[in-house]
Amino acid sequence: MTTAQILMPLGPALPVAGAAVIPLFGRWPNGREAVTLISAGATFAAMLWLATIVGTGARPEISLFAIVPGIRFALSADRKSVV
Repeated sequence: MTTAQILMPLGPALPVAGAAVIPLFGRWPNGREAVTLISAGATFAAMLWLATIVGTGARPEISLFAIVPGIRFALSADRKSVV
């Protein structure tokens, strides 16, 4: 598995993980803000790293699972999709 194939699922996964952690800091507003900033920064860094990989001409793809036989849920990145 390449670096790009690891980074692509992180795009949607990091904000969802951050949203799941925020309620744990219900009484602490600074903790909620910290989780928000950390998840946003991590998402930005991962997508910037993916953009540099795609900028070199690579077109990474990853197939996550089959919805039904013959139809797969997959992610792919090209130059226009990361802009």
